[in-house]
Amino acid sequence: MNYNKPMEIINGQLQELAGIYRFAASEVGISDNELMVWEVLLVMGEKFSQQDLSSLLSLSKQTINSIVSNLVKKGYVYLETLAGTRNRKLIHLTEAGKTYCNSKIAWIFHAEKSALSRMSDDEMQQCISILNKYSSFLKEELDKSKPD
Repeated sequence: MNYNKPMEIINGQLQELAGIYRFAASEVGISDNELMVWEVLLVMGEKFSQQDLSSLLSLSKQTINSIVSNLVKKGYVYLETLAGTRNRKLIHLTEAGKTYCNSKIAWIFHAEKSALSRMSDDEMQQCISILNKYSSFLKEELDKSKPD
């Protein structure tokens, strides 16, 4: 089988999806990386440290630190040192952060949920399964074939 065409289509779809998020983020004047941080804090809960965000979002610690520092300066989040650690801090939304997110950013997350609701449960599970499988296989192949 010739894998060039399917690879081209998959990569095109992934780029289109990234572009959709970039556009939505730009509509509210934030970066797509900041949008991902907001989504974790608002949708997944706020029991995350900067290290957690870095791992979860596959972003550098420096990028996460910059985004979180900016959110602290704006009064949208505050940091709480985790007991028993030297410098691990949990990120918490302030009331101003919740208000800002609900008024400026939450529409993006509502659109995501609405788009997903248009898929059947079976389609959603297939999508998740296939993307997980592709990601896992791609990681394996990259690890096997990276140059010395």
